[in-house]
Amino acid sequence: MSADSGDRPPARSSWQTGFREAAPYLSLGVQLAATMLVAIGGGYLLDQWLGTLPWFLVGGAMLGMASVIVQLVRLSQTLSRRARRPPGGSLPRSGPPAGDRPGRPSGETSEGTPGPG
Repeated sequence: MSADSGDRPPARSSWQTGFREAAPYLSLGVQLAATMLVAIGGGYLLDQWLGTLPWFLVGGAMLGMASVIVQLVRLSQTLSRRARRPPGGSLPRSGPPAGDRPGRPSGETSEGTPGPG
Protein backbone atom coordinates (compact mmCIF):
# COMPACT_ATOMS: atom_id res chain seq x y z
CA MET A 1 0.00 0.00 0.00
CA SER A 2 1.34 3.46 -0.79
CA ALA A 3 1.75 6.12 1.85
CA ASP A 4 -0.64 8.58 0.21
CA SER A 5 -3.55 6.17 -0.36
CA GLY A 6 -5.36 7.46 2.71
CA ASP A 7 -5.21 11.07 1.50
CA ARG A 8 -7.56 10.69 -1.46
CA PRO A 9 -11.17 9.50 -1.35
CA PRO A 10 -11.83 6.41 -3.46
CA ALA A 11 -12.76 7.19 -7.06
CA ARG A 12 -16.41 6.63 -7.94
CA SER A 13 -17.36 4.96 -11.16
CA SER A 14 -19.47 6.81 -13.66
CA TRP A 15 -22.55 4.67 -13.05
CA GLN A 16 -22.44 5.41 -9.31
CA THR A 17 -22.22 9.11 -10.04
CA GLY A 18 -25.06 8.78 -12.53
CA PHE A 19 -27.31 7.03 -10.03
CA ARG A 20 -26.52 9.63 -7.37
CA GLU A 21 -27.49 12.44 -9.75
CA ALA A 22 -30.62 10.61 -10.95
CA ALA A 23 -31.81 9.60 -7.48
CA PRO A 24 -34.49 12.34 -7.16
CA TYR A 25 -36.07 11.14 -10.41
CA LEU A 26 -35.92 7.37 -9.86
CA SER A 27 -38.73 7.17 -7.34
CA LEU A 28 -40.75 10.09 -8.70
CA GLY A 29 -43.08 7.97 -10.85
CA VAL A 30 -43.90 5.61 -8.00
CA GLN A 31 -44.52 8.51 -5.59
CA LEU A 32 -46.85 10.32 -7.99
CA ALA A 33 -48.78 7.17 -8.90
CA ALA A 34 -49.14 6.16 -5.24
CA THR A 35 -50.37 9.64 -4.33
CA MET A 36 -53.09 9.49 -6.99
CA LEU A 37 -54.09 5.91 -6.12
CA VAL A 38 -54.42 6.66 -2.41
CA ALA A 39 -56.47 9.82 -3.01
CA ILE A 40 -58.79 8.25 -5.60
CA GLY A 41 -59.05 4.97 -3.67
CA GLY A 42 -59.90 6.83 -0.47
CA GLY A 43 -62.57 8.82 -2.28
CA TYR A 44 -64.04 5.67 -3.79
CA LEU A 45 -64.14 3.90 -0.43
CA LEU A 46 -65.84 6.90 1.20
CA ASP A 47 -68.41 6.94 -1.62
CA GLN A 48 -69.12 3.22 -1.16
CA TRP A 49 -69.48 3.64 2.61
CA LEU A 50 -71.68 6.75 2.42
CA GLY A 51 -73.51 5.90 -0.80
CA THR A 52 -72.55 9.18 -2.45
CA LEU A 53 -70.82 7.89 -5.62
CA PRO A 54 -69.10 9.80 -7.44
CA TRP A 55 -68.62 12.88 -5.23
CA PHE A 56 -65.79 11.73 -2.95
CA LEU A 57 -64.17 9.97 -5.91
CA VAL A 58 -64.07 13.26 -7.81
CA GLY A 59 -62.88 15.10 -4.69
CA GLY A 60 -60.17 12.48 -4.15
CA ALA A 61 -59.01 12.88 -7.75
CA MET A 62 -58.78 16.65 -7.30
CA LEU A 63 -56.95 16.26 -4.00
CA GLY A 64 -54.57 13.76 -5.63
CA MET A 65 -53.82 16.13 -8.52
CA ALA A 66 -53.16 19.00 -6.13
CA SER A 67 -50.83 16.79 -4.08
CA VAL A 68 -48.94 15.75 -7.23
CA ILE A 69 -48.50 19.40 -8.22
CA VAL A 70 -47.18 20.25 -4.74
CA GLN A 71 -44.70 17.36 -4.94
CA LEU A 72 -43.49 18.49 -8.38
CA VAL A 73 -43.04 22.10 -7.21
CA ARG A 74 -41.05 20.98 -4.16
CA LEU A 75 -38.83 18.75 -6.29
CA SER A 76 -38.29 21.56 -8.77
CA GLN A 77 -37.27 23.95 -5.98
CA THR A 78 -34.90 21.40 -4.47
CA LEU A 79 -33.24 20.68 -7.79
CA SER A 80 -32.88 24.35 -8.68
CA ARG A 81 -31.22 24.98 -5.29
CA ARG A 82 -28.79 22.13 -5.98
CA ALA A 83 -28.02 23.51 -9.44
CA ARG A 84 -27.11 26.92 -7.95
CA ARG A 85 -24.89 25.41 -5.23
CA PRO A 86 -21.18 25.77 -5.94
CA PRO A 87 -19.31 22.47 -6.37
CA GLY A 88 -18.19 21.09 -3.02
CA GLY A 89 -19.85 23.90 -1.08
CA SER A 90 -23.13 24.84 0.41
CA LEU A 91 -25.40 27.79 -0.17
CA PRO A 92 -24.58 30.88 1.87
CA ARG A 93 -26.86 31.55 4.82
CA SER A 94 -29.22 34.44 4.44
CA GLY A 95 -29.83 36.94 7.22
CA PRO A 96 -27.66 38.16 10.05
CA PRO A 97 -25.54 35.81 12.16
CA ALA A 98 -27.25 34.40 15.25
CA GLY A 99 -25.64 36.89 17.66
CA ASP A 100 -26.58 39.97 15.60
CA ARG A 101 -30.35 39.80 15.76
CA PRO A 102 -32.29 43.06 15.56
CA GLY A 103 -33.46 44.49 18.87
CA ARG A 104 -30.75 42.87 20.94
CA PRO A 105 -27.42 44.53 21.73
CA SER A 106 -24.38 42.66 20.43
CA GLY A 107 -23.00 40.22 23.00
CA GLU A 108 -26.26 39.97 24.96
CA THR A 109 -28.09 36.64 25.31
CA SER A 110 -31.86 36.14 25.18
CA GLU A 111 -32.07 36.49 28.98
CA GLY A 112 -30.57 39.96 28.83
CA THR A 113 -27.31 38.96 30.43
CA PRO A 114 -23.96 39.67 28.83
CA GLY A 115 -22.74 36.86 26.61
CA PRO A 116 -19.40 35.06 26.78
CA GLY A 117 -17.74 37.40 24.29
